[in-house]
Amino acid sequence: MTTSKTQNLPSAFTFSVVLGLLLTLSFGVQAQGISLNTNGNPADTSAMLDVSSTAKGILIPRMTAAQRTGIPLPAAGLLVYQTNGTLPGFYVNQGTPASPNWQPLAGVKQVQSGYYQYALSSGNANQYQVTLDPAPAAYTEGMTVFFRAHAANTGSATLNVNGLGPIPLKKSVNVNLSSNDIIINQMLVAVFDSLNFQVLGSLGQGSGNAARGQQIFTSSGTFTVPAGVSTVWVSMCGGGGSGGFYGPGGGGGGGANAMKLPVAVQAGNSIAVTVGAGGQPVSGPTNANGNAGGTSSFGNFVVCGGGAGGMGSNPNYGGAGGTGSAGTIPGATGRPFGNYMNWGGAGGDSLFGFGGVPVSYPGVAGTGYGSGGSGNASSNTATGAGTGGIVIVEW
Repeated sequence: MTTSKTQNLPSAFTFSVVLGLLLTLSFGVQAQGISLNTNGNPADTSAMLDVSSTAKGILIPRMTAAQRTGIPLPAAGLLVYQTNGTLPGFYVNQGTPASPNWQPLAGVKQVQSGYYQYALSSGNANQYQVTLDPAPAAYTEGMTVFFRAHAANTGSATLNVNGLGPIPLKKSVNVNLSSNDIIINQMLVAVFDSLNFQVLGSLGQGSGNAARGQQIFTSSGTFTVPAGVSTVWVSMCGGGGSGGFYGPGGGGGGGANAMKLPVAVQAGNSIAVTVGAGGQPVSGPTNANGNAGGTSSFGNFVVCGGGAGGMGSNPNYGGAGGTGSAGTIPGATGRPFGNYMNWGGAGGDSLFGFGGVPVSYPGVAGTGYGSGGSGNASSNTATGAGTGGIVIVEW
């Protein structure tokens, strides 16, 4: 009888494979740390773990928001990658295991769009309130808040961020605001100096330099020049374009802008005011470009074109920003689609609003006025809509 030895072959084969892998992969454990590479280099003396490669990266654990918040007693500094929600990306626990404080790591697109620092205010007269996301834990010197005023002030005013408490708003370092220093829909920048929020830039509407009147159009209409008025100052923007569909699509362009352009007028005359509509979102089943925003105008004196729709097929560019008559400022071009996670492109900004943030799907509408919507990367959902324009006349 012949005795077979084939039963021993798997063990010998396995040993050979493992030995071959060990010969090709250097995994060094030395006093200064652990090195993982293919070139045999030791770990850097400052690192406990030194991983090097020119062709591969490191995958941090990926999970949903619910799974992240469900981690029991997460260590301070614990890092994960969140795969869903309105703000997917890297999150780090900046709290303690017993009291976690998960914070997203800022991405370039979120920072550029003002996502973390901008809000529309609310509240009672002279008490401006804003809500930022994520919420700040406390007021810190240098904290900067961008907000659009929901109402004009009638005297001294305060700003309350995420319920941390009202802080006085000051001009010229430490001077209380005067009536109409802030007007409705005015874009403001406030910086905390450890005692007050200093409002940066020119206010110019308060007592001693007060505007005699203002009319805001968020839909088309007619402006009748008041008695005794020979000059008005016009601010406006065109409508934003919507994002492109399923390319993934690029973001829609922002509308063109005008800021306090002087216009000579005659009392009693009626001037047509047109407010450009935002580009409507698009959906499938095939790739499609977004819709352009409409043109805003104050008679023939000031004209601001709408942003173009984002492209939905190759080359998936963002829509061009709107252009206008002399003295106007072009809107921001929408962003092209993002290779990262196959996201649609962010919408372009205007001076009166921010473009929709980049996502995979569905697209996100712009905020404020004249901003572009973001594109999307799914055949089952719509793109982000552009927002309509605005026309402000002051005299």
